Amino acid sequence: MIIRARGDGRTTIRLSGGSYTPISYQRTCDANCNNLDPANDSCSSTFTLSSDKPLTANVQVTYGSGCKIECASG
Repeated sequence: MIIRARGDGRTTIRLSGGSYTPISYQRTCDANCNNLDPANDSCSSTFTLSSDKPLTANVQVTYGSGCKIECASG
């Protein structure tokens, strides 16, 4: 499943309980965006989702230096 954020960068999805590994990456382009560069600045994080507790995942991208995914249940 590919999820793209809209507007303010927030997206809400509903998932069944289980283990998940979100992956974030950037594909930049150099003058010709019909031919994107390979994935870079990537990161991933594994979490287990309980069906009765919501979870928030925050992806922070630092262009050229990678990214970080933080998950918190609440």
